[in-house]
Amino acid sequence: MNKFLFLLLLTGLSACATKELPIPKRAESTNQVSLGIDYNDQVYYSLAEGKEVSRNERTSWDLAFESSADGYHIYLNSAKFMYVWNTGQTNMEEVTDTIGFGAGKKMEPSGGLPDSAAIGDWRNLNNVYLIDRGVTAAGSFGFVKVQFLQVTEEHYTLVFQDLSGGEIHQLTVNKDELANSTFVSLNEAGYPITVEPPKDKWDICFTQYSVEIPIPYMVTGVLTNRYQTSACLVPEGTTFEEIDLAFAQQLEFNGRMDNIGYDWKVFDLEANTYVVDVNKIYVVKTSEGFYYKIHFVDFYNELGEKGNPKWQAQRL
Repeated sequence: MNKFLFLLLLTGLSACATKELPIPKRAESTNQVSLGIDYNDQVYYSLAEGKEVSRNERTSWDLAFESSADGYHIYLNSAKFMYVWNTGQTNMEEVTDTIGFGAGKKMEPSGGLPDSAAIGDWRNLNNVYLIDRGVTAAGSFGFVKVQFLQVTEEHYTLVFQDLSGGEIHQLTVNKDELANSTFVSLNEAGYPITVEPPKDKWDICFTQYSVEIPIPYMVTGVLTNRYQTSACLVPEGTTFEEIDLAFAQQLEFNGRMDNIGYDWKVFDLEANTYVVDVNKIYVVKTSEGFYYKIHFVDFYNELGEKGNPKWQAQRL
């Protein structure tokens, strides 16, 4: 083959080679969920699928039991305005009133960090915990006395009784390795209840929860999945359009569940309405390792009903 034919063949092969194409920009989506006018529901949402995964009544459960094999943490349902007090007693019959409860009670911290759980490390104590099961507009759920007896790789064992007396109930709570927690209602004799979807199927939860700011208060906002999911408020002055993957990867994330929280909106007393701060932007890093930027644009639906958070999201 002469030099001219060789060059001609080489040029032809180069022309047939696939050219590199730029990665297309992922589409931005606008999403909305409804919690009900009285914020009755907890809504679990998948950013990857862009849809609601499940919902439940926020008052349907009392305690969440950590489900990992070595887990032992037990959490109060902060959507009910619950409190707990370690009485220091080991005989349930000796706990008959709420004297001392006001001074010693603890609320579940909204950050959701295990070491800060209101019940704390109960193992090997056999202490009686007095639990205020919270309130709703309809009234109080009352008080129960609880002793957490045992935790293994497979289950928990506890006993509980109404503060007013009556039957002492024993309950075994099985762990579920697919979930963050096993949820339990202390109604009647107690029973497990399905609340969260499997831990790898959702990213954020829309719900009411309790905070102290500085007085105890119920707020409505967003909590992240405690399973390998985290969120971060973007520094002020950065626009939604400016945030790309490189920017997101430089942010500092921590394990708090309330980094999105509730203060992306404020209540305007004069207008008697909630106003959303569209300039508050958050980046969520999911358990799959993907980054999403989100900001809220409304808290009302088309009928002007509150409790309908609306936001824009884009995967980076």
